[in-house]
Formats: sequence, C-alpha cells, structure tokens
Amino acid sequence: MKIAVNIITTVVLVVATVMSGCSKEEYTDLYNSWRFIGFGESGSRGIIPVEPVDCDYCYTITFHKDGTFEGWSVRNKFSGKFEVSGNNISITYLSTTLVGEWGDAGRFHSNIRDFRKFYVEEYTLKMFYSDTTFFLFSPTSP
Repeated sequence: MKIAVNIITTVVLVVATVMSGCSKEEYTDLYNSWRFIGFGESGSRGIIPVEPVDCDYCYTITFHKDGTFEGWSVRNKFSGKFEVSGNNISITYLSTTLVGEWGDAGRFHSNIRDFRKFYVEEYTLKMFYSDTTFFLFSPTSP
C-alpha cells in the first residue's frame, strides 16, 4: 500500500512540474496577449506605473503571427500591422483615436508608432520606443 501511495505521489508531482513548465513556455515570444504595466528606462530598476492602474481591460495588446496586432487603451480599441526581424520591430500601420482618453493613453498611443526593439524575458515583454526607454508588459493571464 505504501508503494502505491509513493507511486501516485510521484506521478502527481511529475504532472504538476510538466504543467507548470508548459505555462512558462507560453510566454517566450512576442505572439501573445500582453498588458502594459509601466514605463522603464535602461539602467534603471524602477518602473513608473501606467495610469490608470486599476483598470482590468486597459492597455492590452495582442500580437498575431500574421503581422497584425490589436488592443485597448483606456477607452478605445486600436489595431495595426507590424514587421519583425530578430528582436527588431517596425509598426507599419496603426489605426487609433484619442477620443475620450485619459491617464497615460496619449503617451501610450504616440509611442506605439515608435516601437523598434523588443525582448521577452520570462513573464515580461520590454518594448523599446527609443534606445533607452521602453514599455513593460506582462501577460494578460499568467
């Protein structure tokens, strides 16, 4: 009986380990849904949180493998097209409006056009819009 319990425990632990490993691999590339959480700068450990901070649907973006993206700012949906080469990204088209926006939405929209490099590390996406400044994103559902 003790051997059976040990085998079941081992199987459960192996399955749990494999399942947790799969979820980490889910966010190893650009092609996912992301939530913008703050502004960062290379060489600084601090992140300035995006306003509003308490909005569940605000500042999301989904990158698709067909070269399109879509998302929400504070009040408006946006969409566009992009091209990727290695860690370089170029926004080739952006459809958006600033009607009714508030918080950091204006800064968010204007800098999307300037995305140039990205890095995905564990559960974060750094999207650079200059040589040193970036948006920090986390997965919309970890």
